[in-house]
Amino acid sequence: MITYSEYFDDYVEDLNRYLHKIKHSIYNITNKEDYNKTREYIFEAEKCIKQINIEINSLPKGSNKIINQINTYNLDLKKYKNIVQKMSADYYSEEYLNSRQYDMTKKYKEGVDFLKESERRAQDIEDIGYTIMSELNSQRSAILRTKHHTDETRQEQNRVKRMLLSIYQNKLVFKGLLILIIILLVIANIGVIIYKIR
Repeated sequence: MITYSEYFDDYVEDLNRYLHKIKHSIYNITNKEDYNKTREYIFEAEKCIKQINIEINSLPKGSNKIINQINTYNLDLKKYKNIVQKMSADYYSEEYLNSRQYDMTKKYKEGVDFLKESERRAQDIEDIGYTIMSELNSQRSAILRTKHHTDETRQEQNRVKRMLLSIYQNKLVFKGLLILIIILLVIANIGVIIYKIR
């Protein structure tokens, strides 16, 4: 069974926490304050590595797994430290930070432009919507006017139809009266002829 100091797990936990902070902050450095904070995380992580190495020296044989894990942490820390050291050079640091600031400004401007373009497109769509609604209202008004004219035409047709029907009915009545008068005249003539013969 592998035994080690009761503080060993705390050192490893602290180291993991600082490595996580370094990994998160090193790619988000935009100013000197961020740079110094990352260096502080690296310094604290190095202190943890030193304490862990002291603990490792007292571990018995068969602790290769733990040692390999710590070596991996140490390599990661050195990699991050090298990146930060490159940033510490005056020329590179200024160029790097200015480049990041330029990139962020560019992304911000692109974001603002995108929002403006989206707003413009939304306004265009809204204008098109209003235009379509206006055209639909105009078409609706035209349809209603056409329907009104159609109703008026239908009413006029019905009125003319009633007039023609009335004329036709009157014509039949007059024709019937004329036939009746002719029949009465014929009967009257026949009566006169019979009266004269007697």
